[in-house]
Amino acid sequence: MSDIGAPFTNEQLTELALTQAESVNQTGKALAATAHQTIAGLVMNALLLHELERLGLVDHDALRAEAVERARSIQPPEVGASVARVIKTIFDGVAPATPSADLTSVNGHRTDAKH
Repeated sequence: MSDIGAPFTNEQLTELALTQAESVNQTGKALAATAHQTIAGLVMNALLLHELERLGLVDHDALRAEAVERARSIQPPEVGASVARVIKTIFDGVAPATPSADLTSVNGHRTDAKH
């Protein structure tokens, strides 16, 4: 058993750094896959809602109002406001006048997400 008070060797530090880098790489891939699955789920939900609306089972205006209200409760408030804008855009079919959030950016860094 090694002495826990002894400093790490250069080889051990290198191995730890490589392991950490691989962990971060795998986490990034998992997050990208999760984002793609989430987007696919959102598209399926939108198609389902569209069909329910077409059949007269869902009221367009009531659904829009409830979706916007719920979105505004999302924290932090700027994220809730952004989600509300996206919902309004989807329901109204008009592009927003203000810039939207970049969903391919995490903490200011571009991801390799492809949509």
